[in-house]
Amino acid sequence: MKDYGIPLRKFIVENFKIKEIIDFGDYQIFDNAITYTGIFSFLKKIENKYSFEYQKFYKIETKIDDKRLLFQSKTSNEFKKVQNVNNDKLIEDSWVFNNVIDSQIFSKIENKEFPKLKQISKYVFQGVATGKDEVFFVNKKIKEENKLEEELCIPIYKGKDIRKFTANWSGTYIIYPYNKKTNKVFNEVEMKNNYPNIFLYLIDNKKFLQGRDYFNNSNKLWYELWCERNFKKFNQKKIINCEISPENRFYLDENNFFGNTKIFSTVLKDEYSEFYLTLLGILNSKILNYYHKKIASPKAGGFYDYKTQYIKKYPISFPKKTSDFDSLVTKILSLKSTNTPSIYFENKIDALVFHLYGLTEVEMNQVLDTFKDLDTKHRTQIINEYDNISNNTFRVDL
Repeated sequence: MKDYGIPLRKFIVENFKIKEIIDFGDYQIFDNAITYTGIFSFLKKIENKYSFEYQKFYKIETKIDDKRLLFQSKTSNEFKKVQNVNNDKLIEDSWVFNNVIDSQIFSKIENKEFPKLKQISKYVFQGVATGKDEVFFVNKKIKEENKLEEELCIPIYKGKDIRKFTANWSGTYIIYPYNKKTNKVFNEVEMKNNYPNIFLYLIDNKKFLQGRDYFNNSNKLWYELWCERNFKKFNQKKIINCEISPENRFYLDENNFFGNTKIFSTVLKDEYSEFYLTLLGILNSKILNYYHKKIASPKAGGFYDYKTQYIKKYPISFPKKTSDFDSLVTKILSLKSTNTPSIYFENKIDALVFHLYGLTEVEMNQVLDTFKDLDTKHRTQIINEYDNISNNTFRVDL
């Protein structure tokens, strides 16, 4: 997925001096429209080295009637953090402005020795776009009432189905009128002869499939999906995540489910095929949660974008020994399958990952400070587990 902001960032750097940036995050400035607002002040001049003021607003729980109050102070307060940023932070890839400790953390996470997720993956891809979900997505009742043939009815995850380490399938199937080996669409004769019930169902719904203007300019058949993807990509082990989420929510799918457009899937290269469990633990860790919220676009209500353009950038530090990770993640998956709390073991993984990325205790606490809902008990456990690793007394304790 292309980052369309790169040309604009390049144009600004090459033609202007930035005086000030005000980043409102997901705070809604306007009463009657949902927007993600920023104010950029420029000077029509170019300087090789300079610094500018950056104001970052955080989640504001109370309604502010007079929004001018937000601008009156030029220092950090309960609403925002204010800092000076050097212009060498204005790189094309992304603009991430951090304080000294955050910069140290970023430097460690983005260690050049750590491969990016895209470098260890065969592909990171978005799910199926049907062009008409209300026809192609069916539940068990519709499937049984119409006696739809099993072969072309494939379970599919929606974004809301995915949680951290687990999934709660909504019971949705997708009608997939394609040959699974060749990925070519079945023609009408093949559909009528081999899948008569699905073909009849599609004919009954043909009026709803009409009016898809973009089909008129393509060579697709009237009952095709707009973007069917490749069956083989879904038909394998993969780590999946939802597009919009308040936190890192990655799940290991070993049941060959499809995903809709709100689902992204990661398939590892063959040489990394033994790392799925360890990678799942790292992706769901607090470090990469913290990292993602620094590089991704915020949404209203504390949600963030989890699209390919962001997750493919994750620097991945693999441990020399994966047995602890694999054991802990396996335990978590087992507990999640029975709706049993697994936070004790998730905290252990967090401590392991803090060490993996080489964070000091001060840096670890800086990351933990960003998790406002983290209670004292679990924070203490993470710190203690971190110390145990440092002292070589860490135990998995399954």
